[in-house]
Amino acid sequence: MTSSPLHDAHARTVEWQAAFIQGIAASAIAFAIHETADRVYTPSLIAIGLSIVCWAGSFFFGIQNNHARQKSISANIGEFYARDMGRADLKNAAGKVFDAQSKKAGRTYAAQLYLLLAGALFYMVGHGMHIWENRQAITVSPAKPT
Repeated sequence: MTSSPLHDAHARTVEWQAAFIQGIAASAIAFAIHETADRVYTPSLIAIGLSIVCWAGSFFFGIQNNHARQKSISANIGEFYARDMGRADLKNAAGKVFDAQSKKAGRTYAAQLYLLLAGALFYMVGHGMHIWENRQAITVSPAKPT
């Protein structure tokens, strides 16, 4: 029961992509909190809060993706063992688990990626709103010369 170098390279790439997105999401959360820590409540913080929620969801789905990939690999190994033992019933059961977990891994990866991008969009909207709020504050009440 050996795998091809191409399969191994593909598996490593998929694993690294999910982990990389998790790192981006965690960094984005820390960045957004750091950048907004001294702000008073303004409507722009709602959009930035939504971005943090999206990034946290992205991180969560990255963890779910990791679990689904691990389960699919275990089921695939079980399928090979069952085939080698001549147990068609176990092979079919492991194949069903493998298919289900592979599909779950695909769905969780897509959710991870889309939530990361949605968070970035919300952050850009919130930052744009913050710039507009500061501009409005300057034009409404300019400082008087002393």
